[in-house]
Amino acid sequence: MLRTRVLSRHVSSLTIRKTIVSSNNFGRHGLNEYTTSGSTKTPRRLREPPPTIATLHPSRIQSSDFIDLSSHKMTRIYNSTTMLPSIITYFGGPNNRFLFPKICRGFFYYHRDPRLPDVSGAVRFRLTPDANVSSFRTGTDLMLPDRPIPWCIQLLAIANSRRYDGYEKLLLQDGLVSPSLLQHCQKLGMRFGRLCHHMLFALDQPFLFDVNSSPTLSVLARDGIETTQLVFTREFKALPQPRVCHPYAGQCMVRFERSLLPEHMGRRIIVLRVLEIVKPITLAVPGYEWSLLPPTAGSLLTKRGHPITVDVDRKNTPIHKILRLLLSPVL
Repeated sequence: MLRTRVLSRHVSSLTIRKTIVSSNNFGRHGLNEYTTSGSTKTPRRLREPPPTIATLHPSRIQSSDFIDLSSHKMTRIYNSTTMLPSIITYFGGPNNRFLFPKICRGFFYYHRDPRLPDVSGAVRFRLTPDANVSSFRTGTDLMLPDRPIPWCIQLLAIANSRRYDGYEKLLLQDGLVSPSLLQHCQKLGMRFGRLCHHMLFALDQPFLFDVNSSPTLSVLARDGIETTQLVFTREFKALPQPRVCHPYAGQCMVRFERSLLPEHMGRRIIVLRVLEIVKPITLAVPGYEWSLLPPTAGSLLTKRGHPITVDVDRKNTPIHKILRLLLSPVL
């Protein structure tokens, strides 16, 4: 009699489990699992489905491509066709990453300036208030946390890192890049190592210059990426003790130009034009009265009363090399 009761209970338990599964209990985020405590069944929600996008083409974006990155440090975005992931971070190295902003929602898309070569393309993130596709046109691009330039993943990085496999497949799927262009980027990337923020593809391409630093510039060459440090605002102070310093702080948008001064006619002389002051220029070294004048909008960067110049054909230093490349860009 006891055995009959045990078997009866076992069969009843199986019947209950089958009923739960066969009743097709799908919640908002998928099939619910159940835990039992006596006669009470408590639903336990499965993990949220991974974020997926179906396109990076600006004209093909749908509301289903809307992504919320708010306060994330790192996230995986999946190609909805292949389910290959791309690992996305905001800014900084592996041990010092910034969180994405508290409100950071919108659409990933591919951007290329038509005035620049194909290899200059990049994936950007367009901030929008909601998933309505019409808001894409009126949205603004996500900016970097320390400078007013768009956050992006450059095509050169996508082609040379497995962490962006999902985006690479989407770009091919959308017809935004060709297999030959990706192969070209891979050949170039074999030498470029860590790609810096200041990647220049044309001589007159504006870039952000933090005058309290010596930023690294990268320029595309036929067999790879050439880099150099821009030391125009660096000074050497001998007293009271020898040291290198940057006498000013602040940020400005600048661009290289070919000098039009009469004394430079017939020669390839490059100067640096200050286009706009982004952060006010202030004195970083108290009592500085040296040769470098503070940058001002519309003027050339000046030292000792004369524009700072580079005669690109005179020497073969890294700065001379990259400026020669910019005068004859690799397309």
